[in-house]
Amino acid sequence: ALAKIESDGRPLGPAEFSFRHKNGNTGVVLSTVFQMQAAAREPRFVCMDVDLTRRKQAESLTAAQMQVLEMIARGEPMAKTLDTLLRLVESQSPSMVCSILLLDPDGVHVRHGAAPSLPPEYMRAIDDQPIGPKAGSCGTAMFRRQSVFVSDIANDPLWEEYREFALPHNLRACWSTPIIDSQRRVLGSFAIYYRHPGLPDEYHIQLIAMATHTAAVCLGKQRAETDREEAIAREHQSRIRYTLQLIAAQEAERKRIAAELHDSLGQNLLLVKNLAQMAMRQQEPAAAYEQLGNINNLAAQCIAEVRQISRDLHPPQLELLGLKRSLEILLENTAGASDKKFKWKFDDTGKIFPADAAMNLYRIVQESLNNILKHSRAQNVRVTLECDVHEVQLVIADDGCGFNPGKNASVKRGMGLQNIAERVRMLGGKYTLDSAPENGTRLTVVIPVADPSG
Repeated sequence: ALAKIESDGRPLGPAEFSFRHKNGNTGVVLSTVFQMQAAAREPRFVCMDVDLTRRKQAESLTAAQMQVLEMIARGEPMAKTLDTLLRLVESQSPSMVCSILLLDPDGVHVRHGAAPSLPPEYMRAIDDQPIGPKAGSCGTAMFRRQSVFVSDIANDPLWEEYREFALPHNLRACWSTPIIDSQRRVLGSFAIYYRHPGLPDEYHIQLIAMATHTAAVCLGKQRAETDREEAIAREHQSRIRYTLQLIAAQEAERKRIAAELHDSLGQNLLLVKNLAQMAMRQQEPAAAYEQLGNINNLAAQCIAEVRQISRDLHPPQLELLGLKRSLEILLENTAGASDKKFKWKFDDTGKIFPADAAMNLYRIVQESLNNILKHSRAQNVRVTLECDVHEVQLVIADDGCGFNPGKNASVKRGMGLQNIAERVRMLGGKYTLDSAPENGTRLTVVIPVADPSG
C-alpha cells in the first residue's frame, strides 16, 4: 500500500484486509492510509482502520439464511436443506461443529436430521436416546423447551450419561436451542459443539438464532406436509370404512325389505290366493261374496304395505311438493308421534337444489330426528332452514342430554353421523356438531349455493 502513496496528502485506499484472531476466528478490517505533510525529509503516514467484522458477519448470515430459505421455497429435500444450513454455519468458525436433532412423533426419542461434521459413531450413540431433565444439551433443551448452554461437557451434570460419547471426539462444549414451530410443538434442536470449553459470545448468539429460526421454517414445512398427507390417508381410510359400513347397511336394509315382503306382504298374497280358490269352489253366491270381501280387504292391506315400503325407500312428496313442504310434513308426522315439542321454520329453497341434493338434505333432517328420538331425551326441538344467494343453512337443535363428541367413540363410529357427514360432503358443504353433557346438541349444516350464471 505504501508504494502507491501519493505526495499530495490525499488518502490512499481504502482497502479490506482479512486477519485471524488467536482463538481461530477470522475478521475483516478496512484500512485507509494518509500521508502527512511535514517539514522533515522523511514522509509521515497515518493509517485509519475500521473493523468490519460484525458487518461482514451480518452480511454473511443474511446471505446464508437467504440461500437456505430459497431451498425451502423450491421444495428441496429436508435432509439436503438442513445439511446446507449447518455447513454454512460451520463455515463461520473452524472450531464449531453443528447438528440438528429431530424429535420423533412419540415426543420422547431423538434422531439426527443433519450433522455433516459429527463422527458417525457419535451420531449412532445419540440416535434413539430419550429426552429428559439430564439428557445432555439437546435432549434437555427439548425437554425444558428452552436453550441449554453447557460450557464444559467434561464436568456438567447434564452430560453425566453422555460425556463418554463426546469427549473422545474432542467435543468440549455444547450450546443447544429447541426448534419450536408456530403451533408451539417441539420439532427438534439445533446445537453448536465447540472444541474447547466456553460459552457463546454475541456473534454465536446471532448464529444460533438464525439457524434455529431457519430450521424451524424447514421442519415446520415438512411437518405440515406430513400432517396433510396423514390427513389425506385418514380421510381415505375413513371413506373405505364408511363404504364398507354402507354396504353392510344396504345389505341389512335389503334383508329387512325381503323379510317384510316375505313375512307380511307374501303371507297376505298367499291368503288372497287361498281365498280366491275357496270362492271359486263356493256354490252359494252369498258365501262367494263373503270370500271376495275378504280378498278385497287383504288386497287393500297389501297395497298399503307396498306404499309404505316405497315411501321408506323414496319419499314421493319431494318431487310433488318440493323440499320445503316435504320437510314440514316430516316434522308434522314426527311431532304427532312424539311427546316432544317441535318448532320449525323453513325457507323456500325453490330451484336452488336439484332432486338428488334435495333428497340428501331431506335425509339429513330425517336422520337427525331419528337420533333425537332415540338418544337425546330432549323436551324441545327446533329445526330451521334458511337460504340466501350464497348458501343454505340448516340448524337442528335440542335441549336433551347431549354428549362429548371428542370422547364418545360410539358417536364417531355411528352410521347416523357418518351418513350425515357423507351427505354434507356430497353437497359440497360443511357441518359442525356442538354438544356437551346435559347441555343439548346443535347440528349446523352450511351448503354453498351454485351461481346460476356460472
